[in-house]
Amino acid sequence: MKPLYTRLLLVDDHQIVTDSLSLLFSTIDCVEIVGCLNDSRLVQGVLAEQPVDIVICDLNMPHINGIELTIQLKKTHPSVKVLLLTMVEDSHTLFDALKAGVQGYVLKR
Repeated sequence: MKPLYTRLLLVDDHQIVTDSLSLLFSTIDCVEIVGCLNDSRLVQGVLAEQPVDIVICDLNMPHINGIELTIQLKKTHPSVKVLLLTMVEDSHTLFDALKAGVQGYVLKR
């Protein structure tokens, strides 16, 4: 039986973060890194081209922030799960993220 893979798309406006996460996740069996993006505006294009199970993205990004991206993805790709990375510990912002449909968040600290 072929093992199941979890396909990840990493999105952060800081290249060092996507590079580090890619390196970390590449050490885990059955995880495939579909791509690393530094511009959240490119996410929909990647999802149109290939299947993704989980988008791991920064909360605060230029152009489309993590909450706005989550709202978009829930409309266009409802099966894709979103995990936010953030330095924000404000409960109102994190509640807004959960309300938008993120499955969870991880504090960068």
